Amino acid sequence: MRLDEQDIDAFWGELQSSGANKGVLYSFGGFTRPALEKAQALDICCCKLYKNQPPDLPESLVLKFYCCTPKFRIRLGELPDEIWGFTTFNDLFSFRLSSETSPTVLDHLSEIYCKGEKAAIEVATKSREFPQSWSSGIEISTIHEGAPLFLSVLVEGAWEVYRGKLEAHLLDGSYSFTSGEFQGSQMSPWVDLRGPHPGPAWELVEDPPVKIEPGVGIFILEGGDFRQKAIEYYGPNASR
Repeated sequence: MRLDEQDIDAFWGELQSSGANKGVLYSFGGFTRPALEKAQALDICCCKLYKNQPPDLPESLVLKFYCCTPKFRIRLGELPDEIWGFTTFNDLFSFRLSSETSPTVLDHLSEIYCKGEKAAIEVATKSREFPQSWSSGIEISTIHEGAPLFLSVLVEGAWEVYRGKLEAHLLDGSYSFTSGEFQGSQMSPWVDLRGPHPGPAWELVEDPPVKIEPGVGIFILEGGDFRQKAIEYYGPNASR
C-alpha cells in the first residue's frame, strides 16, 4: 500500500516534535504523487524498499545486464572436388591430415575453436566490450594425379547479445525518489546454460552498443563441447 499525504503529515509532525533536522521515510509500497510533492516541499526524503523483487521504476531506475551466447559455423573455402570422397560433414570430420594415427579435421577444428573463443573473451574482458566475431581454419591437402590438391576448412565464432528484461531483475535495497538514486544490490535474471538462448527473462539485442557502460553487468558464455556440438549440428548424414 502506497503512503499518502496524511502519512507525510504524520511523519512531519514526528520530526517537528523530535527536533530532527532531516527525515527519511521508507516504504515497501511506495508513495502517491501528492505525497511525494508534499515530501519534497518539506525536505523529506522518500525511499521505497525492495527485497527480492523486480523494479517498477523503468524511467528512474536503470538496471542493465547483458548475456552473450556463443555460436559457430564451419565453412569450406570452396566446395571440395569429388576426388576427396566427402559426401557428408562426417566424412570431412573424420579425415586424417597425414596418417591413420594423425589427428582428424575435427580434432584440429575443436582446438582452433577453443583457442579462438578464449582469445576473443580475453580481449572483450580487458576492453569492456562485447566479444567480437572471429575466424580461423586449416588447409588440408592431398595428391591427385601427381599434383597437390588443397581444401580450406574454416571455423567462425560469434556471439548473440541479450539484454535482461527489467521486470526480471531482483533488488535488495531502497530507491530515493527525492535524490533519484538506488542504494543496495541487484541480481540478474536466471541464465539457462543448457541451450543457445539464455532464457525467457532475456531479449535479443539487434544492435548492441560498442562499449559496455560502467556499472553494467555482463555474462559471456563459452561454447562448451565444440566437438559434440559440431557432430550434432552438422550430423553424420548432413550433406555438405
